[in-house]
Amino acid sequence: MVFHHAAAGIEVCVVNIGVVMRHPIVQLLLLGSVLLSVFGCGDDRRGGGGGPGSGVPGSTRLVDLSNDQRTQLCDWEFAYCTDGLVTGTCDSSTTRECIPPIDCEPFLRLESDRGFLRSTCTATVSQEEACHRASVSQPCTSALDLPACDALDPCF
Repeated sequence: MVFHHAAAGIEVCVVNIGVVMRHPIVQLLLLGSVLLSVFGCGDDRRGGGGGPGSGVPGSTRLVDLSNDQRTQLCDWEFAYCTDGLVTGTCDSSTTRECIPPIDCEPFLRLESDRGFLRSTCTATVSQEEACHRASVSQPCTSALDLPACDALDPCF
């Protein structure tokens, strides 16, 4: 089984997650989806619809999120991703699932606080939400290949 994180564009094999999580490329890929996303159709909360955001001020830099804001953003991303569709298959060997909030939060926590976010990250909540929406609407495309996620590349 593979977990996909939109913002990080990460896919992690559950069987070897301990080893895989230590690899920088995997960490970057995981973020691609933290803004985690997987599937989208065209309603207000998923993929094509755009829908309301997390409620965290869009101009807030990811490195400046409070614990409560981090939780709120991860909860929104999971709800946005799972609204009606939890898993799916992109090809015969890859299954995508939404990342639960508890696994999302380390991507929005600084490296110095046992997270994956670089202190030099300048990306904002609005940019994270845009990446997440794009990733949900294009579940079989890596977040690393989505223009909406470009602002997050230097963050992980």
